Amino acid sequence: MAAVCKCKIGELPFNYLGIPFGADPRKVSSWNGVVERVERKLSGWKYRRNSLWGCEGGRKKMVKVKWKQICSLKDKEGTGVVDLRVKNKSLMAKWCWRFMMDREMMWRKIIAAKYGTPMQ
Repeated sequence: MAAVCKCKIGELPFNYLGIPFGADPRKVSSWNGVVERVERKLSGWKYRRNSLWGCEGGRKKMVKVKWKQICSLKDKEGTGVVDLRVKNKSLMAKWCWRFMMDREMMWRKIIAAKYGTPMQ
């Protein structure tokens, strides 16, 4: 059957969504893999936060960092944070383009009926 479906034959136990398949989800030990992965993700965020804000005498303080540097790619010594102004402008341009091109779509007709269109 596996050959017909072009699937590989695996062995039990295997993980599904980070939990061993067939494990009892009521047991705390079943969730250890998920908890470890979440902790790894959070440690990365903690590193990012600490790179922008420092700590002095147990108190947090704001460090002056250029927004351009924050939005730079990680390989260019930035943090890889997305500049939301640029992202917003690009998404708005995309939706303006779709509004002008998808004239027969229901969502476009609803918006045009409610707000009108610049070009009828």
